[in-house]
Amino acid sequence: MHKEFIRKKEHVFLFCLFSLGSLILVAWNLFAKTNDIQFEQLAKMFLNGHLYLSNSYNAWTDASYYQGYTYWPQGFFPAIILIPFAIFKNIFHQGFIQFILNLLNLVLLYRISLLITKNKITSLWLSFAYIFSTAYLMVGMLPISWWFAQVVATSALLLAIHEFLYKKRWYLIGIFVAFTLTTRVDLAISAVFFLMAIFLSKQNLKQKIKASLQLTFPILIGFTTIFAYNFARFGSIIEFGYKYHIPYLTETRAFLKQYGAWNLFYYPSNIYYLFFKGPDGIFIKNAKYLTAPFIKSNYWGMSILFTSPIFLWCFNANLKEKLIKPALITTILLLLFILGYFGVGANQFGYRYALDFYPFLFIILCFAFQSRMSNLAKGLIVISFIFNLYMVYSLIGVL
Repeated sequence: MHKEFIRKKEHVFLFCLFSLGSLILVAWNLFAKTNDIQFEQLAKMFLNGHLYLSNSYNAWTDASYYQGYTYWPQGFFPAIILIPFAIFKNIFHQGFIQFILNLLNLVLLYRISLLITKNKITSLWLSFAYIFSTAYLMVGMLPISWWFAQVVATSALLLAIHEFLYKKRWYLIGIFVAFTLTTRVDLAISAVFFLMAIFLSKQNLKQKIKASLQLTFPILIGFTTIFAYNFARFGSIIEFGYKYHIPYLTETRAFLKQYGAWNLFYYPSNIYYLFFKGPDGIFIKNAKYLTAPFIKSNYWGMSILFTSPIFLWCFNANLKEKLIKPALITTILLLLFILGYFGVGANQFGYRYALDFYPFLFIILCFAFQSRMSNLAKGLIVISFIFNLYMVYSLIGVL
């Protein structure tokens, strides 16, 4: 009787958490106003047969400028999914689709967790934690183009993982991976997880080769389209636009010109913001004494230990589980690539580029809670949600 009462209270509490989280997404996805609608504009330009953002030179933030036109250096797939809605010029904006994708991600996370943990309550906690108690929170909230692309990439990658866990239609997994790489090209590395899973399986060699071909064919098509897109814009299949890019942040422009978009030079900075940077103090003017509310989010980012501490439970996962090794290796490979990127991810909550490997950390996290989820973990999820929400609002100037 006592256990049943506690279980019902937990159900009510989870309902309240999800309701609050959903209201936050509704408020920001559907009603927040922003001028950073590059993908929405690009979808409209695609319909008119153009690959640039507009005829107005220097018209968009954080863009690439080439031969009098303004180009968006990120992948084109987010604009593709907006094309069917681009005709609703007066009532449509990309935040509507971001809200739908956020809900889709919640469902996918729940189903992925459920298959691994076999526990509905644990799966609800974990799916909530991913969206609201990690660095995903701000990305999910604000419907600006940089964040929108990461939400799209997360959806495509979670769809691939979901398909892998439930039905293993390799051609469909390949299509979803192609969607991710035409959104964020570094996520082509995610194919490593699925290829490793194929070759670590108990299938015979012929079956493994067949599955690998089915997986990689759509991915090759994805690469072909992104190369063609680059060539049509800049005359080179490997030029994404960063040669002609003018970053929004003036602090990064000289370094992009000197070191390029990817360089080992950026490793120390990215490592610092990913692992070590904490919140900033709020001090009395001209003094070193803290004043209420004492701390705020840092513009350049904060450590995963502050923004996404639930992932510390990954260390409790049983390494003998067959999916742990592919998930861990894929995470490391993505991390090694991301650490060399020039952008750092400034004007962000947390270290948002880590979201590229969060889906694979989530797999490991689910295995860590196969037996049960402790009250400590649940409490941390709630505290992280409150802390993250405060930090996001402190960053965007609401508090």
